[in-house]
Amino acid sequence: MIQANKEALLKNSDTFCIFPWLHFMVTPPGDVYPCCASVSAPALGQVDSDSTFETLINNDKFKQLRKDMISGIKNDTCQLCYDFERYGHSWRHWGNENFGHRIDEVIDNTEEDGTVNNFKMRYYDIRFNNICNFKCRTCGPDYSTLWAQEEGLKDKIYNLTKTTKVLDEFLSHIDDVEFVYFAGGEPMITEDHYIILEELIRKGKTNIKLRYNTNCSVLNYKDKSVLDLWKNFKHIEVGASIDHIKDRAEYIRHGTDWGVIETNLKKFQQLENVELMVNTVLSVFNYVTLADVYGYLIKNNILKTDSWHFSLITTPTPAYFASTTLPTEFKELGRLNNTNLVNQMSSMGYTSQLNLINSAIQFTDSVDNWDKYGPQFIDHVTRKDDVRGESFKKTFPELASMLDWKSETIWIKTA
Repeated sequence: MIQANKEALLKNSDTFCIFPWLHFMVTPPGDVYPCCASVSAPALGQVDSDSTFETLINNDKFKQLRKDMISGIKNDTCQLCYDFERYGHSWRHWGNENFGHRIDEVIDNTEEDGTVNNFKMRYYDIRFNNICNFKCRTCGPDYSTLWAQEEGLKDKIYNLTKTTKVLDEFLSHIDDVEFVYFAGGEPMITEDHYIILEELIRKGKTNIKLRYNTNCSVLNYKDKSVLDLWKNFKHIEVGASIDHIKDRAEYIRHGTDWGVIETNLKKFQQLENVELMVNTVLSVFNYVTLADVYGYLIKNNILKTDSWHFSLITTPTPAYFASTTLPTEFKELGRLNNTNLVNQMSSMGYTSQLNLINSAIQFTDSVDNWDKYGPQFIDHVTRKDDVRGESFKKTFPELASMLDWKSETIWIKTA
């Protein structure tokens, strides 16, 4: 077996992450990653009709990743976490904190070549399909069937349950699971989600944590009510995907009916076993007006002073929508607005969210990508506006002039 200082790995290592020992993530197309934070890197494997969890977790790339992590070598697969750690907390940190109690088990079952014996999936995140009722601007066809249909990409409609045995594999590992993460597509309209909930209830696995990433638009599927099924579980974390409010929310996440979202958020707030949180994707669309989003969350008692698990995802993909693509004048406006937001929230007693906003400022200012991605931004915004009958200029008047720029040797405003 491999020899390692377990306590030092958890507390002092800049590279060790426990995820590749007890977890992997599968995307709707079947790509396999050590976790969801690594999806911008090349996949470490691919699910096929013969795949088992043991063969996936012990392929050569996973074995090398584990060896690198123990040896203190930064593997390119995990670059996003290394980047986040320049500003603060990363997904790697979260994994070690929440599953560090398994350190003896995972290291003691690891061979010198990185093979994990007796693999037990403790943390689950498999996206069985890309069924979704939204077409979010910062998403794409791999995670939304409506996106795929809009683009005419029939080969981008996925269903791993029909083509692989990953659902059966998961159900066979259900006794080992401690944490189940449902995302999509949209999990609330995915049959596999309900199959898993019902099996967890049948097995008496109702003390585990459930976490959701949901657009909060649907609470029923066929004859099943997710609220009824949730009554059986003790701890549920609902991550509401909210990038803005009102008409801006409806633009960024096409398919949104803001009135329905507000109604469902209130239902979640009334459930004692549900912790409501918000996952916000930072982008060109909301960086300058984040104060509107946080103001709404505070006013409606969704964001409290002791709330900790709210995320502000500084996603670099698609790059043309990342906040780093904003022209300089809009970055300066956003920096001013968000610095004021930090000061206001600090005076109100908020603490944990301030790091998120400060990290967003640092991330946005870390590189200037307007020259590089401006043409793609303009092309995608105008093309989707035409297809969907929407208007970027009307919805985001403070950013409207971005569509009036053109590319030559340098960027200049058109006359």
